[in-house]
Amino acid sequence: MNIHDQKLYVLIDLVFSSERAMPARYTSNGDRTMSFCVEIDELTEDDESAMASFPWSAINEYYPKLSQEQQDLVGFHIVLKQSEDVMIGAFANHVRFDDEIDAETLIETIIEENLDILTENEVEVSNAFRAAIYSEPIQAFYRECYDYAKQRAVSHE
Repeated sequence: MNIHDQKLYVLIDLVFSSERAMPARYTSNGDRTMSFCVEIDELTEDDESAMASFPWSAINEYYPKLSQEQQDLVGFHIVLKQSEDVMIGAFANHVRFDDEIDAETLIETIIEENLDILTENEVEVSNAFRAAIYSEPIQAFYRECYDYAKQRAVSHE
């Protein structure tokens, strides 16, 4: 495994170390009322609150662009959970590795890990399901979440 792959593995391990059962906006952890439940020293309470709230407003621009069939297939909650994972990954990528892992690679790896988890939990991940997750509106949403989280991380410099 090369150093690039090792760093990607570290990020994926961190993202999926979160044990939140609900969206971060509705998950508390210690004294934090909104939390992703991950250990990143640079992630302040303000960061978590802002990042937990961001996808809830931003998704409204993208999710309705899916057809009704796609929306029925890929629920709002799945897209939202993946967007939160993308945000954690983007923040950690900046503070830990100075953005060494490119956004597209990180986003795709997070999506694929989530799809593997869904399959393990006996959710059918059909070609149509994959097409919806990889559709332009959802990819644009994930990229906006990535950029927002990176911007939060950059503000710590």
